[in-house]
Amino acid sequence: MSDLFRVVLTGNVLAGHDPAAVRDRIAQTFRLDATQLDVVFSGRRVAVKRNVTQAEADALTQRIVALGLSAESEPMPEVAPVPVAAPVAPMVAPVPAKPVPAPAPAPAASASDELFSLAAPAAPAPTPTAGNATNPTAADASVETVTCPQCAEVQPKRTLCRACGIDMPRLRAARAEASRDANETRLGINNGPKTTFGPATVAAPQRYAGSEDTSMLGLGFSGRFNRSTYLASAFFSTALMWVLLGIGAYSGQMWLAVVGFVLGTIYGLRCMVLRLHDMGRTGWMSLLMIVPVVNFILAVMLLFVSGDDDDNAHGPAPEGGGAKLVWFSIAMMVLASGFASKGIASNPAAVVAMANQYRHHGTQDADEDSDEDTNFTADNVVVMYSIKGCEDCAKMRTWLDANGLQYTDYSVDTDSRAADQLSNKIAAKGGANVRLPVMEVNGELLMDNPSTATVRAHLRGE
Repeated sequence: MSDLFRVVLTGNVLAGHDPAAVRDRIAQTFRLDATQLDVVFSGRRVAVKRNVTQAEADALTQRIVALGLSAESEPMPEVAPVPVAAPVAPMVAPVPAKPVPAPAPAPAASASDELFSLAAPAAPAPTPTAGNATNPTAADASVETVTCPQCAEVQPKRTLCRACGIDMPRLRAARAEASRDANETRLGINNGPKTTFGPATVAAPQRYAGSEDTSMLGLGFSGRFNRSTYLASAFFSTALMWVLLGIGAYSGQMWLAVVGFVLGTIYGLRCMVLRLHDMGRTGWMSLLMIVPVVNFILAVMLLFVSGDDDDNAHGPAPEGGGAKLVWFSIAMMVLASGFASKGIASNPAAVVAMANQYRHHGTQDADEDSDEDTNFTADNVVVMYSIKGCEDCAKMRTWLDANGLQYTDYSVDTDSRAADQLSNKIAAKGGANVRLPVMEVNGELLMDNPSTATVRAHLRGE
């Protein structure tokens, strides 16, 4: 084993130390510039002191460790002597050379300041003069060197390291390829098997679905929404429901409003899931919206808590959205609400009929199920006041027809006389707004969409 030692930096900052502070202390203590510091903190092993005694190596190691940087001392590796061919004297006539003044000696650096054996800048090559232009020794003074990527040994350019014997070009190429594969995998480009070289291993991380921003338009539940996109999508969902409600009101097809409500609900759920993905959470947390109090807290979080800055398991960090998209969605919602308001104002009866339909749907079905086969007398006088598009009115007609009852049906939305007649009868009973259909059985006015059981009882005189 060699009696000489060297000091090697591992490139790691010791636990409990601030990397920036350690960098400043190393720079001030050993007077290193930015380039030298980049080498020291490159994350790889760098030999900074060679061919010293063990005591000198240990002292310098302790000093570096005290500054917060990991270092260790180790014996110098055994190096086989490299045979050097004997120089051949040039066959030239001696030329008297002018005396060249010797350069001023550089101030000797103390052992404590000689941290970086590779840091001292190379002295500029002397300018050829008449006295040394033909001197082959001076011409060969500049030798190209190479640093081993494995043990950081500086040596004349060669393939195999004279200290550790590694194939230096192949090791550099393998590390470059591993670094390139890691970058491609981080960007979601490569999903191939892991690449290994010796003890180093680079594993391909988990792939995520999609490498671009998730579209605001769609029903898929994969990807991420940032806060602005989430807010814009909420306004867009509301605008969608308003538009379908308006179309249903204009056309009298109120089932379109139901479709709008269903689509808006599904789209709103999608937006919550994608916003949770951006925060690094599972989309199943959206089910908390059905829990009182918790749903309010979750809604505030979705609006104000920022998402992950980097890629996560649900995709890359979204870059879209912004204030312009939010304002555009608000404008769409305002226009859609105005459209729906005009539709409702133009056909209020259809909207009222839809409300009645879903409010009394359960009671009406229960009454119909309880009907028994009953034969009614032919002298019953039945009058029904209805409007077009009223499903409850249609159900009442079906029931009357099924029981063979004769009745008169007045459509109050097209027959103004029937509408006035109904208004007078309602006013006479002290009523105001009523739900349709309104039935009149044997002179008895049954308001507010009476059930078939009620109508049957009056037909039987109960």
